[in-house]
Amino acid sequence: MALARLRPTLAALATILFAGSLGGCAALPFNDGASPWGFGPAAEAAAIFPPTFEAFLTDAPAGTSTVLAESPWGGPVQVQADASYFAASGRTCRPLQVDGPRGLHPALACRAPGRHWEPVRVLVHGHGAGA
Repeated sequence: MALARLRPTLAALATILFAGSLGGCAALPFNDGASPWGFGPAAEAAAIFPPTFEAFLTDAPAGTSTVLAESPWGGPVQVQADASYFAASGRTCRPLQVDGPRGLHPALACRAPGRHWEPVRVLVHGHGAGA
């Protein structure tokens, strides 16, 4: 019988906790998808890559390589680009193979429309150039 009297109170408490958790999600900062590290329109910063490498990422055919004296992956590095794809985030992404001071490893660069290319953390290995 005691449980029957507590049931409405427990149901109300569960509803309040659930609604509070949804409110917490609404309070998170807005991420426009342009940067995995920044939030909101202020996340757009100066280009990370030199203009020649941005042009390479935009225009080079799959399998093409270039050398960068400095990069987010160290320097000097040789970078081979695989075919670009349209990601679920709304960005154009390009799998890369980077050969430099840390050895050969996969990398990824993405660009939202009207934005600069930027390095993005690789979540799945085994796809792209050299796979």
